[in-house]
Amino acid sequence: MKEWLSRPGCRIKLRFLPHYCPHLNPIERLWGVMPKNITHNKTYDTCKEFAKTDLEFLREKSLEIGPNTAVSSQIISV
Repeated sequence: MKEWLSRPGCRIKLRFLPHYCPHLNPIERLWGVMPKNITHNKTYDTCKEFAKTDLEFLREKSLEIGPNTAVSSQIISV
């Protein structure tokens, strides 16, 4: 693979990251606050209700992070 990538004109550049590096992964910040906002001492009657609450939380937090981040661009509707 390295030989193929080292050819002239190859536009792929590999960036190696540590196996677990939460400070380089913005979604990790959301996973850190989700439990106390979504599941802590709460139950949901249906999976749809849980999914709706989850998406609302993610959309709200993604606006705080910024509309053009990788996290906010991955939040889709169900």
